[in-house]
Amino acid sequence: MLQIKLKKDLNELFLKKIKNRILDEEIFWPRIQSVLKILRSVVRDITQLESDKAIISDAIAIFYNLSKVIENDFIEKNDELNNLKN
Repeated sequence: MLQIKLKKDLNELFLKKIKNRILDEEIFWPRIQSVLKILRSVVRDITQLESDKAIISDAIAIFYNLSKVIENDFIEKNDELNNLKN
């Protein structure tokens, strides 16, 4: 009986922590926006690379731009968000 109550309490605590993290507008949603921005860039770049007019030399610029998007909008933003958390 004690195990069931303990398990229920832990489950409720876990769900409460998850809910708080998802609703935390300063951390969770900005990270989601960063991921979406990266995914949009990846989709755009794949479309460009797979087009009929694609040339191999464009790949270098595309990958460079994508690395900058990841660096600026994901790594730096997450560093900022991690600082907010602490």
